[in-house]
Amino acid sequence: MFKIWDLTLLTREYSSDIIRIEDVANKLQSALKRLGYYKGWITGKADEETLKALENFIMINNFENKMRNDGYIWGSIYRYILELAGEKL
Repeated sequence: MFKIWDLTLLTREYSSDIIRIEDVANKLQSALKRLGYYKGWITGKADEETLKALENFIMINNFENKMRNDGYIWGSIYRYILELAGEKL
């Protein structure tokens, strides 16, 4: 719980720490699937279903202030998703 609080309120994001979702779609789909947010096939494409699963994860975990609508994800959120899912960078 404290990690979520830290990520949500205390961690300052650096503009250089963003990741293009399309570049990590395969790993993101796999992690979100493992966490129960993504139900589709692992395609490696940042399709509507993938983006919806990411949005659901962000909303459920209270990261609304970290939501991006430009095809990128904050590195801190991406790393947190992978960590929760037991995936490696």
